Parts: sequence; structure tokens; C-alpha cells
Amino acid sequence: MTDIYFGYELIRSHVLTNILGEDTEKILYWAGKELAREFEQTSFEDITAFFAKAGWGELSLERNTSKKMTLTLKGEAVDARIHYGKKINYALESGFLAKQLEFVQNRIVEAHAEINHKKGFVLFTIMWEDFEV
Repeated sequence: MTDIYFGYELIRSHVLTNILGEDTEKILYWAGKELAREFEQTSFEDITAFFAKAGWGELSLERNTSKKMTLTLKGEAVDARIHYGKKINYALESGFLAKQLEFVQNRIVEAHAEINHKKGFVLFTIMWEDFEV
């Protein structure tokens, strides 16, 4: 039986990391923003649907305040990446979220991901400024 996640992780964590070197996370963050420009979503529900369709996992809102949002990403794809990857990061997804939420909120947004290896999820911290774009 083929394990699609293994093949994906080979490319994502090994091939790309070797090609991009120490700039991997910066380039993937930028690439995520570029993907968001290409596949602009109009609501948070659309963003979560895109994550599911892309095979990135199940995205859910944990907390939302006036300047900060926390999201979790769980599911089979996340479990597989944690299992197979040695150099995993979620910079692509962070960049994608930052740009999508800029569209939705009309503010400059930054996103950061932390991987919880033991519990098998990714925590995204999304922050923005008060001023609009």
C-alpha cells in the first residue's frame, strides 16, 4: 500500500530543505503568501476548507482577541509529518494563513507555527496591528 504522506514528506522536509538550506523557512513562508494570492479565500471557513482540500489537516480556531488569534492544525497529515519528518516546519502554512487573514481582516498579519510533537498538533499564532492596509 502506498503512503502518500511519506512521499510528500520526502519532498517537503528532505529535498526542499537540502535545496533551500538555511533559508528554507523564509522561502516557504514567502511561498505560502504567494499561494494565498493565487488561491484567495473570502472567509475563515473557506480557509479551513482549503487546508482540508490541500491535505494539510484540520484547521480550527482556538482563540480570537482584538490583536491575536490562535489556531490548531490536527489530523492524519500532521501525524504523518511528525512521524516521518526530521526537519519539519509549517512555514508554508504560516505564510498562507498570514496572507489569507490579511485579505479577510484588511490588516498586516504575521503568523508563526509551533509543533507539539507529543500531542500531535501544530499551534499557529496569528498577530496583526490595529491599522488597516
